[in-house]
Amino acid sequence: MAPPLSILVIDSNPAAELLYQALKSIGVAASVVFCDSVGASAHLAEFPADLVLLEIVMADSDGIELLKLIKQEHPATRVIATSGGGACLPRDTVLYWAGRLGADVVLPKPFDCAQLERALHDALSKGPASTAQDCHP
Repeated sequence: MAPPLSILVIDSNPAAELLYQALKSIGVAASVVFCDSVGASAHLAEFPADLVLLEIVMADSDGIELLKLIKQEHPATRVIATSGGGACLPRDTVLYWAGRLGADVVLPKPFDCAQLERALHDALSKGPASTAQDCHP
């Protein structure tokens, strides 16, 4: 039996904790930690993750810069970039650039358990910049 995955969810939205229930419902054995972008770098330095589920558009930071930092400092860590977009940032544009800048998979919000499961599988088994759904600017 494989050891549980170490997953870090970086999202300033408290509803992100529902992801833990979604992961359980699809049978993913994982140690899941939630934090906002402020604590993400420190957490990754101390506890490297197998996979990061990263919200790109957050009020307190630039998720693209955080993505670049993760890929530079933790190249073995897989990243699933998620976003519903923002007032001035269309979702598809945000996710397109996240994929171009190193996200292993992009996952548009909102997503369901089946889409999350597919994104996890793609991130852990394929090369970089796979898309869980077509996203073009």
